[in-house]
Amino acid sequence: MKRVPLLYKHNMLRDVIDNIHVSINIFDRDGRRIFVNPYYFHLAGKRKGIKIGSNFKSGKTYRRKDSYLDSKVKEAITTGKVFEIHNHFHKSKNPNTSRYLDIIIGPIRNNSGEITGAYSMAKDETSRFLARNRLINLNATLEKRVSNRTEKLEKLNKKLKKLSDEKNLLVSHVAHEIKTMLTIIKGNIELVMQENENSNYESESEINDAIDKLSKIVSDLVFITKTEAYSNLFNFEIVDISQVAIEAVKEHRIISKEKSFRISFSLRSPRPIKVSADKIKINTLVSNMIENAVKYGKDNGKLQIILFKEKKKVYLQFKDNGQGIDKENLDRIFDPFFQVNKTNHNSGTNRGFGLGLAICKKIVSAHKGEIDVESKLGKGTTFTVILPAK
Repeated sequence: MKRVPLLYKHNMLRDVIDNIHVSINIFDRDGRRIFVNPYYFHLAGKRKGIKIGSNFKSGKTYRRKDSYLDSKVKEAITTGKVFEIHNHFHKSKNPNTSRYLDIIIGPIRNNSGEITGAYSMAKDETSRFLARNRLINLNATLEKRVSNRTEKLEKLNKKLKKLSDEKNLLVSHVAHEIKTMLTIIKGNIELVMQENENSNYESESEINDAIDKLSKIVSDLVFITKTEAYSNLFNFEIVDISQVAIEAVKEHRIISKEKSFRISFSLRSPRPIKVSADKIKINTLVSNMIENAVKYGKDNGKLQIILFKEKKKVYLQFKDNGQGIDKENLDRIFDPFFQVNKTNHNSGTNRGFGLGLAICKKIVSAHKGEIDVESKLGKGTTFTVILPAK
């Protein structure tokens, strides 16, 4: 193999040193700078005053007042340590040539391992450093803006909650007054009818039914507005939920027979199935579910009520074979006053005000449970109430 001439190697090495974008400094044993490459002048912002390969002397010995980098050069020569210095700021008389540098300083050894001097190599990282700082500042600014917006949103939410609470309180007070007046009206109507021998009892019955329905609506409205604000609306105790469900089914036999609507109850776990609950509110929950299925179900329709327990949860399902609910409405059916497919359901006096399912949702939430719904148009709907078991 042909050997490469030493002069060729030397020229190639000089070409690399001349063109590399890294500042190179060589120091002798006494710490005097004896060599720099061309990029040093670019990085240091100095004029080229020497030729490559010639000795460079500062004219001062190393014993002058040490700078930070000088001290590291001295330490490299005396201890043989290598130092990595990141983001070192080199301040120049011309602000445009000030730089942030990554620097490596280490010892130079001869073939015997003896330290004969030191080297210093510096790379310009100004662009990366400034970009990183800009990113840090941008993140800080963004965090501050997000924090300010979050604070504004929190204030707005508090204001909205206050307005909502005030609205609920007003509705509750008004509803209570209306219910009181309805009670007085009903009492006076009954008194007038008793004193009037020619009274139309059919009309009296219709008036009383209308007042009873309106009173129930007002009661439901009071319940919805007070549920979140007043925890004392619930009286929790250990309840056998299967017994509550059976009683609710019995209570609705008459309305189901009028429409030839079949209601069945199936218990798929051993009794008792106990939960911590308000017995009256759970009865209201089951009753509302039954009434909802009967009201919006078809003649000769059916409702299956299934109760079972799995692990630490109790499942109460209501499966009907009614006309079902559109997917787009499933997320809204628990909103107060929302009604699905008004033109397709029963109308007139049988129509509710969209409070039944909203009340069910409130009751379930107060019991730390969940209520899910699945439905297919033309095939029916399944509501599943999930409560923590006791």
